[in-house]
Amino acid sequence: MLYGQVYGAIRRLLREIRREAGLTQMELACRLRRGQSYVSKIERGEQYIDLAEFIDWCRACGVMPSEAMRALDGVAPQQETAPAPTAADDASGET
Repeated sequence: MLYGQVYGAIRRLLREIRREAGLTQMELACRLRRGQSYVSKIERGEQYIDLAEFIDWCRACGVMPSEAMRALDGVAPQQETAPAPTAADDASGET
């Protein structure tokens, strides 16, 4: 299973979007021209979904992808971001 706080939130959101659209996994799969197992694996965290697939999923459920993305705004990042470069880093010539 694919773990991580952000990916878990994405999976839950996609399942919620599908359910609120009143679609079964099979109905969504047909709209996406995929098999039902594709939808199931994404919702269970056995398969990643890329941005293009996320957009297609949202549209197939009648949701604007930008609205769906806003629902993820409060999700904490999976890992800490790298610190901002300092003047000392610039002087060393490393990028």
